[in-house]
Amino acid sequence: MHRFSQPAVWMRRLSAGLAGVGVLAAVGATGVAHAEYPERPVTMVVPFGPGGGTDVLGRLVSEPFARELGEAVIVENRAGAAGAIGTASVAKSDPDGYRVLFTAMAPITVASNMPDANLSYDPQKDLTPVAMVARQPVLFVANGDLEADSFEELMALAEQEPGGLAIGSAGTGTDMHLIGELLQQVTGAEFLHVPYKGGGPAINDLVAGHIDLMVVVTSSILPHIQSGAVKPLLTFESERLDLLPEVPTVGELGYPEVEGDSRWALFAPAGTPDNVVATLGNALQRVDADPKFRERLTDLGVVPAFGDGQVLGEYVSEQLGKWQAVVADADLGEQ
Repeated sequence: MHRFSQPAVWMRRLSAGLAGVGVLAAVGATGVAHAEYPERPVTMVVPFGPGGGTDVLGRLVSEPFARELGEAVIVENRAGAAGAIGTASVAKSDPDGYRVLFTAMAPITVASNMPDANLSYDPQKDLTPVAMVARQPVLFVANGDLEADSFEELMALAEQEPGGLAIGSAGTGTDMHLIGELLQQVTGAEFLHVPYKGGGPAINDLVAGHIDLMVVVTSSILPHIQSGAVKPLLTFESERLDLLPEVPTVGELGYPEVEGDSRWALFAPAGTPDNVVATLGNALQRVDADPKFRERLTDLGVVPAFGDGQVLGEYVSEQLGKWQAVVADADLGEQ
């Protein structure tokens, strides 16, 4: 009997040990599950006011994005300083993936080039590129009552009264503002820039006739073109748009160097864990591939254009150099 007591004790101890290992494994598994992302709603900051192109697209993205993440995505408009205020609020937030930035490129590629910018963030050091989401054609449009029905007629009108025509924008230093500045640089035209706090108010004044011109994305202005309140003079695309086949391209008019579009992308605070960035990017890739989502974008004249963080980072670097030259030539220090 005694010779069996030690093995029996050993077996009891082994069983207890294995049970302990089982408990530890369960705790470990619980810990892994607890570390999964996301576990709660994600706030997606749109650094512009309601009604503009970025807000429209951000809200369109938020629903399928939430479905792919498995958590709610809350859109927060944080407007001001041409997108810099909302961008800073993300750049300085905790890098845990629960506060991200959905934006047009101006706060990233333009803001730091503006005179006396005094930004509280560095777009390349304080933000992590997650993914490019979409691109959108840009139009040069006029109030429907303006006495110019083509770009050539507009140029003739502008030549008669330099600075007499008002061109609105979502704010000084936005990408739409600088595309307008570049157009003036290459054509020699001179317009009076009227900055607004967001694209929505600028469009309202364009429709009402308080300003004459605007560079604007298709999704924001298409209904007003269809109603006749606004008329398109050119597109900055390299080819004519299927939605507006009668509108000439800027290249056709002799200024191919002004070709460009508007892009939207998602950024996270610098230091966000790689797995979180990957989760966000992969979710957006699935959103962009969804046929229903792509159809909704097409109806607005928006093109799905997914690119991963590396693609987005390279695009940011290239655009920073481009707009630095435009800002320098535009002498925006006086505005």
